Amino acid sequence: MTTMTDAEFFNKLAPTWDSTRERQPQLLQQLTAKLELKPRDRVLDLGSGTGVLLPYLAPQAAQVTAVDFAEAMLELAARNHAGLTNITYLHGDILELALPEASFEQITCLNFYPHVKDSAVFLSKAARLLVPGGKLTIMHDIPRSAVNAIHGACAQVQDDNLPPAAVVAQRLTDVGLQVLYQEDTENYYFVQGVKP
Repeated sequence: MTTMTDAEFFNKLAPTWDSTRERQPQLLQQLTAKLELKPRDRVLDLGSGTGVLLPYLAPQAAQVTAVDFAEAMLELAARNHAGLTNITYLHGDILELALPEASFEQITCLNFYPHVKDSAVFLSKAARLLVPGGKLTIMHDIPRSAVNAIHGACAQVQDDNLPPAAVVAQRLTDVGLQVLYQEDTENYYFVQGVKP
């Protein structure tokens, strides 16, 4: 029996992905407001999937780069948000993509971080991609307990757990970021660090 890669798994789910998730526009607006986006900001949206966050980012930023390792997800994002002309779509693993260092004011990760296999390497690269004063935000629009319950019920991602916010905040500190938010609430999860 061959094992499916995570990219293959998410590509297979892509056609039905949007129909299986509950839309929470008010919460997404609230989370996006916490980013404090500026019109000049270049945003890197990692694990962009079908582009859930893109309509909240693109109108407030100069440029958004959406990255995902699941090509089918990214194709849906591009189709869903064709009217947003300041988005670039990049298919690939963020650890393997050659992006210029110190080139983003904001890096966002919505509902993606648990699928990172090596968080130290991932966070270190993300920190290098930020300009001084740039922010890295790891967030979920559902509580951590719900994330871990969903993943625990699926063999492919059962080990992809979301750690407590305090753990992720310490990991941000370990790569040289200063923690601005560390919120692990009954409704959402939001951890943000800034590059000094």
